[in-house]
Amino acid sequence: MGEDGFPRKYAGSAVVERDSGEQVRLTPMENRVWNLFGQGGPRVIRPEEVYEAARESMILFDPNAVHNLISRIREKMGSRSVLTLSGVGYVWGALIPQIAANGVDRGGVYEDTLKILGGDRAAASRIIYDAGDIVSREDLAQQVYGEDKQSVKGRLRVVLDDIREKLGTSSVLVFSGEGLMIPSAEFRESVDTAMGIMN
Repeated sequence: MGEDGFPRKYAGSAVVERDSGEQVRLTPMENRVWNLFGQGGPRVIRPEEVYEAARESMILFDPNAVHNLISRIREKMGSRSVLTLSGVGYVWGALIPQIAANGVDRGGVYEDTLKILGGDRAAASRIIYDAGDIVSREDLAQQVYGEDKQSVKGRLRVVLDDIREKLGTSSVLVFSGEGLMIPSAEFRESVDTAMGIMN
């Protein structure tokens, strides 16, 4: 890691240090993609950007090849090193504490939002918001409804869809295999920008 907390930039293959201190070797292609996460501060890396960084090795843009490349980087750097933001792209996992909304962002807009939502929608929003991290769907269902059965998860999905419909798609982020997070206002702009480029 560099002094700024972002991955160091390397030209070819590289030996890179994981958060655990263990050193791993990245191929030149993996290294070019890993370096994307250190450019431009906290942001969403779109699949097309991964392809551009790796295109010397990929002839055509193939979402499966991009996914496989990210999976190889995760295997080497750690399962939470790169998180998949469903339907949008990838986020460097170490940034989650910086990009999650938390008590610092609390204020009039947050309180007004809870009033608009009401009931279990407000409860779900408050739990995700106060976590300042990713909250699993199971934990959220347990905290909102006191159980995590499949029927409750279905109800929770309706609640989350309703929140996103009222407050915008990027108001609650869904990380594949991880859970949910309410982003800070700044990171939400990054998500909206990435989604705008994709639409």
